[in-house]
Amino acid sequence: MITASRPLHTGRLVLTPGDAQTLVELKPLRACLKAVGLIGGALEGCANAFEVGDRFPQLIALTGCAVAFDTAPSDPEHAFTHVTLHGPYITPRLISGRNTRPPRCPECGKGLAAWRDWLRQQHPQPRPQLRCMHCTSAAPGWLWNWGRQGGFGRCFVCIEEVFPGEGSPLPALLDALGTLGIGDWRFFYVQD
Repeated sequence: MITASRPLHTGRLVLTPGDAQTLVELKPLRACLKAVGLIGGALEGCANAFEVGDRFPQLIALTGCAVAFDTAPSDPEHAFTHVTLHGPYITPRLISGRNTRPPRCPECGKGLAAWRDWLRQQHPQPRPQLRCMHCTSAAPGWLWNWGRQGGFGRCFVCIEEVFPGEGSPLPALLDALGTLGIGDWRFFYVQD
């Protein structure tokens, strides 16, 4: 018997303040994203989920072979491009996925292969520490280098159904986020 399985998650583009400990309230963030045109109307039945705005193509660079995005669901199981906001959280949280690679130590730069074990055993804690197996230094997880495959933050802007590497924020979006007065923003990609 062949059974239908849930399709693999295409991925999401995640934006968060460069300093993982920075607090961003959702109301001013939502207003900023609406004003710049990244988000449109709220999606019915989903808290802090929005249709893409009319300036989405001018704010997110889509690259790759025949990149296309659907902005409305044709049925409940159909994936479509939309924006969700998450947070603010009391402490930084890790967003990771099946594509997340081992983070690199802030001291020696070597990868921590056992990071998923650490996550299962230690997280959540107010200030979770990762210990490097190579140089034995310890630092909170948000100080480690997660590259473009994961990261920590207290607030996240997630653009759903973006394959890793096929969409990135353009300067106009990053400049708009800069008007919130909390410093630079970073981005990464995760797949569930």
